[in-house]
Amino acid sequence: VRFRRGWCGAGPRAARRQRYRERYSAGEQGPREGQRRTSPAGSEQVFHEHRWHNVPETGGGEHASADELLRQKDLIRSVVESKISTAREPGAVDYRPVDETEARRLESQTGLDLRGYVHMVDKSAINHIFKEYGLGREWRRHHGPVTGDDILRVAEIFAAPDSSRLLPRKGRDIDAIEHRKRFDGITFVIEEVRTGKKRLALQTMYKVEAGATGATTI
Repeated sequence: VRFRRGWCGAGPRAARRQRYRERYSAGEQGPREGQRRTSPAGSEQVFHEHRWHNVPETGGGEHASADELLRQKDLIRSVVESKISTAREPGAVDYRPVDETEARRLESQTGLDLRGYVHMVDKSAINHIFKEYGLGREWRRHHGPVTGDDILRVAEIFAAPDSSRLLPRKGRDIDAIEHRKRFDGITFVIEEVRTGKKRLALQTMYKVEAGATGATTI
């Protein structure tokens, strides 16, 4: 049966959730979000949004291969180059699940259990970064301009950041994590922790020039 959006109010995802609810409504213990298993075919899988997903053999995170990083960059590039720019249609992509090694590291550095979360980028964040920190928009001393190529490097930053820390909320109602990575200067990337959908969403990104002792940070 093929489901069409608008047909009886159901779609593939809604049907999947309904099957999941029916199967476990009698009290049978179902898989947990973020739970892992070995599939009948022998591949590693993670349970996310009511279904099992294959996990790349490299883990996709802190032990990601060059090919896996290129795949992640291609996904991010699809959003950077997207023409969608309105809040109503904020073009987004999930590009990598948080693997167990990364989850343990982030828990030790931030105190947050992020198992089952997925890194994502959306067009609204890309637009914000270009508006505040793009070419000709460097409004803080010693800050370099952020380009599209810089944004593609977030995959590398999250694969092996120099440090990560939980930021003070300062009136926000959502947690945010700051990651730092030294390239020719220091690149700062901030992600929002969206607990509802278990997403680590790119919020902003900026660069501080190398040797800039008087530079300020957010």
